[in-house]
Amino acid sequence: MTSARKTASLICAAAALVAGAGAVAARRGQSSAATAAALRSQHEAAGMLETTQKALEGLKRGLEIEVQAAAALPQLKTALGEGVDAVTIIDLFDSEDWWAPFRARGAALVTAGRTLAARVDKGGKRMPLPDVAMLRRAHTAGVASGVLIGDSALIVAVVPVGAAPGDSIYLVLAMPLAAQDLQKATGVPVMLSDGTRPISVAGSASQQSALSRLVNREAEGSARDPEST
Repeated sequence: MTSARKTASLICAAAALVAGAGAVAARRGQSSAATAAALRSQHEAAGMLETTQKALEGLKRGLEIEVQAAAALPQLKTALGEGVDAVTIIDLFDSEDWWAPFRARGAALVTAGRTLAARVDKGGKRMPLPDVAMLRRAHTAGVASGVLIGDSALIVAVVPVGAAPGDSIYLVLAMPLAAQDLQKATGVPVMLSDGTRPISVAGSASQQSALSRLVNREAEGSARDPEST
């Protein structure tokens, strides 16, 4: 599992690709024209990064609104108040009409370091646990969200819903995050990585190849986009 902070920084690969193109231009010729081109590329990179981050924040905020609405359902509050077991909770998530608006999302009840109940996806993959820092943010602010990396990238949103003996209980909703989602929102090539390997890459074949070379060195901007001018 990768923390939300680390994952968000890895999305800088979208901007680093452009910054790298500018840096290459500057190194090839130290003329004022080359320097100006590099500065323009860096400015464009900053704009791409800001746009990508805003797109991600929009997706996270949308899921926060959903998880708050789910946590407010009186039927869920009643089930939690009665202390129903994990099997019953999952059955409620799978079959009750009042949960239908959230059935497309992954859903879990967790405490710090432990899953109490969770719906697995169609491939049988379990949702990674939010880290303690995210749970603390949810406990303090009432809701928190971030990006988790497992076999794939997920946006998760967390809200406190009650307490178990000695621990707080949190409702988690999750939705898949693909680089294509961010590219569609921003119009730029994007890579999601766990710091050691690409998880999802969007762009043309040459852009994907260039982005993949940035794994674990996103801030260097040393990959050249063959389609840049």
